[in-house]
Amino acid sequence: MSDIAYIKTRQGWLYLTIVLDLGDRKIIGWVLSTTMKAEDTVVAVWKMVQTNRPVIKELYSIGQTYPICLYGF
Repeated sequence: MSDIAYIKTRQGWLYLTIVLDLGDRKIIGWVLSTTMKAEDTVVAVWKMVQTNRPVIKELYSIGQTYPICLYGF
């Protein structure tokens, strides 16, 4: 599971993207960025997840019925 939190600071907004392993309820990837660009949020956190917990790259499943292919990552 993943989520993006918006954090307001004196200098502007920061965006915290996290990925949670629902199996053991641990955060396996996170990134803090100053923009909402995919390269700064989703792609960066996905690379961290792949380093911390290797996931099958061709198939990342949400539930059991809606697989999402991540060939671009």
